[in-house]
Amino acid sequence: VDDKNYELQGVYEFTEDVYNNFLCTPEGDLEKFLQTAPRKKLH
Repeated sequence: VDDKNYELQGVYEFTEDVYNNFLCTPEGDLEKFLQTAPRKKLH
C-alpha cells in the first residue's frame, strides 16, 4: 500500500490553526503540507 498516495487522496479534517498556517505556506508546498500537517481522518 502506498501510504503517501493514500494520504494525499484521503479526506482529512484540519484544525483552524493548521489551516491558517497553510494559508501562509508558499505555493507549491501543498503536497508537503498534506504529508506533514497534524490531522485526523474523517473516514
